[in-house]
Amino acid sequence: TYTVSQFADDTTAMLHCEKSVKPIERAINRWGQATGMRENVLKREGLKMGKLRNTTLPGPTNWIGDGEWAKSLGYPIGNNLNPETFWNKKMAEIEKMAARWVSLKRSTYFGRNLIVQSMYFGKLRYWLYNLFMNKALRTRIQAGADQLWWSKDPDFDNPKRFKRFVAHDTAIGPPSKGGLGLMDWNTHVQSFTSQTIIQYVNPSKALWKPVLDHMLFTNKRGECTHPEGRAILFANLPKQEQRKLLYRIPKPQNT
Repeated sequence: TYTVSQFADDTTAMLHCEKSVKPIERAINRWGQATGMRENVLKREGLKMGKLRNTTLPGPTNWIGDGEWAKSLGYPIGNNLNPETFWNKKMAEIEKMAARWVSLKRSTYFGRNLIVQSMYFGKLRYWLYNLFMNKALRTRIQAGADQLWWSKDPDFDNPKRFKRFVAHDTAIGPPSKGGLGLMDWNTHVQSFTSQTIIQYVNPSKALWKPVLDHMLFTNKRGECTHPEGRAILFANLPKQEQRKLLYRIPKPQNT
């Protein structure tokens, strides 16, 4: 049973059915009376899952519809959530902000790089731990960074041609070897995916790991198909066996 997850002032409650709504509200009120804190009800969001997805549940919770998302610690969660929709909205916000950097053309090259790393890439990195990013989005983000790095007068709405004074492969190299230390966004995104795998096979405990174990190593009849557990990921599996494992993981848009 997994009931409540708390981090600082962010609380996520997992309810079994409609009858659980009132008890959890009583618990929240009791918590407020004991601590002197008060919930901001206007920020409360709810996600209906399973057989409750098409039912009407009581307020004041803002129940999220299909294709929309609630946020837990800033991460979007929802039914039929399309990560591309979230990324496009986030990119629109960042490009609008970047359009106001009118003094960028007066910055030194290294000053530009500092801005790109912190204010552009830095505003996207957090969600890579949780959300899939397709190739088209990765290309769009890299193109925006190239505008900010190389264009004399960057413009996202009407991208202007620019001339690199350092080849791409050299520019992403370390300064100690004659490079400029630029970030290749595609490689950066791939490294986050690799980090997730490293965290999964690490022996440390986390509540999400048994869930993924069940998806990968248990069939529809509840039978364990891989008694080796996570160690199977280090084996040289045939392509067919690899596909069988991957097929068991829900697709990103359905999570």
